[in-house]
Amino acid sequence: MESLVLELQRMASDDTIEITTLLRKALIVSSKLNLSDFEDWIKSELNGYRNDSSLPEYRKARAEIRAAHPVQGFIPFVIDLPQIEDELRDFYIQDSVRSIIDVLEKTRTSGGAIHQPLSGAMQRLFIELQQHAGSFNPLPVYLIIGRNQMAAVIDSVKTAVLEWALKLERNGILGENMTFSEEEKSRASAGMNIYIENFNGAIGEVRDSIIKQNMKTSIYQGDVNTLTNYLRQKGIGDQDLADLDSAIKEDPPKIAGKKFGERVSTWLEKMKKRAAEGTLAIGVEVAGQLLSSAILKYYGV
Repeated sequence: MESLVLELQRMASDDTIEITTLLRKALIVSSKLNLSDFEDWIKSELNGYRNDSSLPEYRKARAEIRAAHPVQGFIPFVIDLPQIEDELRDFYIQDSVRSIIDVLEKTRTSGGAIHQPLSGAMQRLFIELQQHAGSFNPLPVYLIIGRNQMAAVIDSVKTAVLEWALKLERNGILGENMTFSEEEKSRASAGMNIYIENFNGAIGEVRDSIIKQNMKTSIYQGDVNTLTNYLRQKGIGDQDLADLDSAIKEDPPKIAGKKFGERVSTWLEKMKKRAAEGTLAIGVEVAGQLLSSAILKYYGV
């Protein structure tokens, strides 16, 4: 009978084997060897990544921003805010491998791209941007992700499993007769620290606001330092950040019926005015949404 590890190698190198079948076999192996970190990674790939999971580097894609024209189809949508555009184009693929396969199958004949509409908050913001530019018929905006980027996720997972199985064999861990000896288990726990890129830490839910999506890795509830560090990256100066820190400390934790306290609201209005005057790195159309979303994230909303 073929050993578990050699069988896993064969499956990982066979393009006819479904990725879910391969991962379930890898789950058996990791479970029998008590390799909890690798087991967690496999479960995340099978079930999808959650709020308290971290996303490997190979699941981060770059999207194109397009507007849906009723006659011309998807057309380029230009944002005169390079920093915001760069963040919007970051697309995190959190879906399970089964869902990714389903998407790839459904889009096989649709021109080789996946069309992801923006969330409600961001869609409204882009409509306001178009209206501000003088458009009487603003168009819905989508993120366009190439099928090749989705397919690359599947290839990366299969390669990771294959490399892991090969390392097991190099360490003399084979799993004959569907089981592993105590020596093999000990050897695995001592020397099988498999590294999956960025599989530690937290990353946020993708399908909420795109702006919120990009800040979930850096802003934590009640931690003012992570809030100010995030806003500093967006071009907010140290004095303004010190004023925000003071406003947060002076405002009560919660104001019934109000989004923010009086002092934080005053700070936000001041920053919007600064953006309108052109003294911030972000434009007036984006300042309100970006700053409000960041502070709400700090409050845990």
